Amino acid sequence: MGIGHETILDFRLKSKIANLKSKISCLPCPPCLLYQPTMTTISHNHKHLRGAKSDRFDILSPIRRWVDQIQISDRRIAHLICQVIPCCCPFERNIKLFGHTFHIPPLCKLNPLYDEFVGLRFRSLSYLSDECGEDITKYIC
Repeated sequence: MGIGHETILDFRLKSKIANLKSKISCLPCPPCLLYQPTMTTISHNHKHLRGAKSDRFDILSPIRRWVDQIQISDRRIAHLICQVIPCCCPFERNIKLFGHTFHIPPLCKLNPLYDEFVGLRFRSLSYLSDECGEDITKYIC
């Protein structure tokens, strides 16, 4: 009798899980969490920014792929990349004017290829450190 009782409980548990899964149509996004506080009541049909981004045409996609596919295999090129791509944004400043301090935020994030360039610099630093055995502390802020 214990075996039959356990299978009934398993069946009920599985059906409750299936019922909850059918009520949840997607992961909650911030606007949905504000208006619908429980996970079981989330049911909406608007597109999330993550999904909408893949639907759009990205004109920089070929350049992104090209930069991501660059393999570092020369010491001189790796040094050049580390010198040309800064480790931190050179435009971030604190300006004091008439006793007030104005902060200019880093502008590098405005560059649409920022992540690819940071990745290229990291690959160059890794090549110099791991493959060439060089000291890379002069390239780190």
